[in-house]
Amino acid sequence: MSIDFSSSAALPEDGEGRNARLPAAAPILEPGAPTDLELMHGIQAEDPEALSQLYDRYNGIIKALILRVIHNEAEADDLLQEIFMEIWNQAKNFSPQKGKPLGWMVTLARRRAIDGLRKKQAYARAGERLQTETEQQPDAWVHNATEEEISFGDTRSTGGDKSRIFSGDESARNRRKNEYTVRHSQDQAGIGPEKNL
Repeated sequence: MSIDFSSSAALPEDGEGRNARLPAAAPILEPGAPTDLELMHGIQAEDPEALSQLYDRYNGIIKALILRVIHNEAEADDLLQEIFMEIWNQAKNFSPQKGKPLGWMVTLARRRAIDGLRKKQAYARAGERLQTETEQQPDAWVHNATEEEISFGDTRSTGGDKSRIFSGDESARNRRKNEYTVRHSQDQAGIGPEKNL
């Protein structure tokens, strides 16, 4: 199955460089052209030509809908491809008793566009939280790594005897030595915890 998703019809502009609103009505079919319902039955029968025809017929309308939600041309192109692949994969779920093919596709496209927008917003919020946390506690990442290293050091074996685990005294002595080394390194780098003056 080979469909050229990159050659979507250009959206007309409204004179100010923005995409004009496309008509919501289905395009007028040429005499003898298959109906949307026939194309959906073809897709359900896994006919790639039916998907190609449906794509040629509705890619402009679906892309315009996506752009109204996510406002990014590149992301809209990616999502358009994903939506038509979902149409191919989910065609078995289409039922003519529940509605027309265009209505089903628009619902699917709108849902996917909103999901994409929410995902993008969630990533942005997570990035902002990470940035805020690292600005508020710059040594938190260093401190956490050090604690993990100290905990790991407590259970390491010593010397040639791999079965021997540090005793409580050795463990405490090594912990103090590690803490001193970390504090000294932090003091030298100027990143240690604030000192009470």
